[in-house]
Parts: sequence; C-alpha cells; structure tokens
Amino acid sequence: DILVMALGSTSNDFNTPGVRDNCIFLDSPEQAHRFRTEMNNQFLKLHAKNGQGTVDIAIVGAGATGVELSAELHNAVKELRTYGFGDLDSSKLNVNLVEAGERILPALPPRISSAAHSELTKLGVTVRTTTMVTQADADGLTTKDGEKIPAQIMVWAAGIKAPDFMK
Repeated sequence: DILVMALGSTSNDFNTPGVRDNCIFLDSPEQAHRFRTEMNNQFLKLHAKNGQGTVDIAIVGAGATGVELSAELHNAVKELRTYGFGDLDSSKLNVNLVEAGERILPALPPRISSAAHSELTKLGVTVRTTTMVTQADADGLTTKDGEKIPAQIMVWAAGIKAPDFMK
C-alpha cells in the first residue's frame, strides 16, 4: 500500500522584509478576492480623479502564476470599461513583472519563455529579469540594486513551500 498526503503548498516569501505586510499572496480564493477588491478600488480612485494618474501593480515571480496574472490584468481593464469605466484604457495600468532569474517561466523550454516574454511586452507589461526584490513597503518594492519599483498593489508569486504545520 502507498499513502499519498497531498497537503498543498503556501507562498514562500523567503523572509523578505515587508512582504508579509505589504504583498498579496494568491494561496486561497480569499486572497484572490482581496487582490480583485484592491484592484477595483485603485481603478475607482483613478476614475474619481478623472483618469489622472495610473494604477501601478508589481508582481514578484515570473512562473506560471505571475506570467498569467500579468497578461490577464490587461484583459481586466477591458472588462472594467464594460462596467462604466469607459475612460479607462491599458495606458492607465502599469504592470511590472519582477523575476530574480534570467528568464520568465524557467520551468519551460527557453523558446516558450522567450515567446511569452515577447507577448507580455506587446501587452505593455514591463518584464524585469535578474532583478531580486529585497524589501516591500507600502509604496512599492526595493531591489537588490537599490531601485524602487512603485506600486499601489504588490503580488508575491515568487515560489512555494510546504505548509507551516509540516515543519
């Protein structure tokens, strides 16, 4: 007999300062709902300012979750226009996809990674590879090189680990 204990995983913040307090994880439906609510609130604020400014979202981790979310955010802007935000367009959304490794989608073959990188760039996503995040605060992310990436919303999708009760 074989027993398989499929206990799932949880986001790994690698003990990066400020991540737990300032970033959204996507480990559960509740966290995904929190992200959607935050995004909608930022677009409501933008709409209240007659479209002056941008909504800045930073996503840390360019695996499947980070890449898919980056691409889908531009579709979300299109959807919001159908809900009365007619003045919105994708130029009001700045998405930074931040990856510590040399390429996005590192688990896939390089040609697929390269094609996905090109498609994200066409959508207007700023893809930052070989960029390690060392801190998160209420205003955005700080990289190992000291660069500040401003963001009203930060998503941490940089890796997973076993649930804490497995320790």
